[in-house]
Amino acid sequence: MEIYKVPRLTANKKFLQLMYWFLYMTIWMFIVSFALDWLWPIVPHGLNSSIIHSARFALFVGFFWSLFMSFLVWPFIHPREVVVTDKEITSVSSIQSRTVRKGLIRKISQRRNGVLISERSLFGLFMWGGVWIPKTLPEYEQLRALAESWRVTS
Repeated sequence: MEIYKVPRLTANKKFLQLMYWFLYMTIWMFIVSFALDWLWPIVPHGLNSSIIHSARFALFVGFFWSLFMSFLVWPFIHPREVVVTDKEITSVSSIQSRTVRKGLIRKISQRRNGVLISERSLFGLFMWGGVWIPKTLPEYEQLRALAESWRVTS
C-alpha cells in the first residue's frame, strides 16, 4: 500500500481558487434561483413584484449559497491523500473517501487541474463523482498510467 499526500496550495493560489469557486457558485445559483422564482415563486407575484425584485432575490440567494459552499464545504471536499493498493485507488478527504477498483474503471476524465476516475459512465461520473487525482501530486503521471491500465476494455 502506498500513500501519497496531496500538497497544499500556497496562500495566494488558494485564495484565487476560492474566489473563482465563489464567483462560479454565485453565478450558477443566481441563474437557478432566478429561474425557479419565475416558475414557482416563493412570494406570489403581485403589484409590487418585478423582474428587478426577482433578480435581487436571486442574487441574495446565490451570494449566500456560494458563501456557504466556498468557505464551509469546499475546503473539506478536496483530497488530502491518495491511497494506492494492488486492487484499488482511494482518494481520502476530511469528509469523504472515494474508491475505484482494478478492472472496473469505465471513465477517466482529463481535467485542467488533474484527472477524475470513475467506475461509472460519463453520466454517473457527473452525478456521483469519482477519485480525483490532482496534477500537483508528484506521482500524477504514474497514477494516471496505472488507472489507464486498470480500465475496462469493451
